[in-house]
Amino acid sequence: MVMHRHLNIISLNVNGLSSPIKRAKILSKMRKEKIDVVMLQETHLGIRGVAILFSNSVYFECTSEIKDKEGRYIFVKGKIENNEVTFCNVYAPPGERWTLFDKIFNLVATETSGILVCAGDFNLILNPKLDSTNQQRRSPFKMKIRKVMQELGLIDTWRNFNPSQRDYTFYSTGTPQNGIKYLKNSSFT
Repeated sequence: MVMHRHLNIISLNVNGLSSPIKRAKILSKMRKEKIDVVMLQETHLGIRGVAILFSNSVYFECTSEIKDKEGRYIFVKGKIENNEVTFCNVYAPPGERWTLFDKIFNLVATETSGILVCAGDFNLILNPKLDSTNQQRRSPFKMKIRKVMQELGLIDTWRNFNPSQRDYTFYSTGTPQNGIKYLKNSSFT
């Protein structure tokens, strides 16, 4: 299965989209940077919430969707250029993430087909040496996450293209900096 075009995909934890100004900024960013797909976490449109936005330049024919009633994930399956694609967007809060990961891994294994793009805010650090200023972080679940990623053919796309760069997607005054967002995808060829 070969995609005849590249998709420009971003993942953003927006921490609320009730502000019309914030919504306009996101749409403006999509246009200016020619972003095809935006995966949003913590939309707070209602309670919690994740969303997937498609640019007008991408014809995505949706065939099915699975949504978490708590607004923690959404799976959208469909076609782009006659290629089956499944988009999975996740917000995994720290206190709930391991139970949520089990649900998501089960859905990825049973409900996805074709190309898989899984993005979101996983509140997870797989490589403390590169993704955190606090290098003492240890999690018993890292090995499990890595094993599932390997079994499902998922890669950390950003880390794949930046194997040794120290960079963070989260910063809070008074706490160590951490890289907690991941964009995972299966092979496009």
